[in-house]
Amino acid sequence: MINYRLYCYDRTGSLVCRDDFEAENNGEAKAIASAICDACSDVHHRFELWKDDLPIDGGETLCSVLRVGGLSDRARKTVIDHEKALMASSWRVCESRRLSERVQAWAYIQAG
Repeated sequence: MINYRLYCYDRTGSLVCRDDFEAENNGEAKAIASAICDACSDVHHRFELWKDDLPIDGGETLCSVLRVGGLSDRARKTVIDHEKALMASSWRVCESRRLSERVQAWAYIQAG
């Protein structure tokens, strides 16, 4: 597993969250970052994805290109766990309405 770090910024360039996660490869990391970015896109505008100390992706966050259903089970669990952690964090992203709705949806699906 490889370590990745996701940074999300608002329109003024202020950091609204940072998240560290592991993925098998850059493609999986981009998919995980895409799902997380989509979940809180009402609070941030731009993102950067880093692999150790190298930037591998970034740009404006408009919408997720990937549907969460397209992720492997392990990657989907990573997304769920990290969205829950961000919702409970002190980062400004915890104010995201979209993130709150996504976390509630995950809880409903897991309870069902």
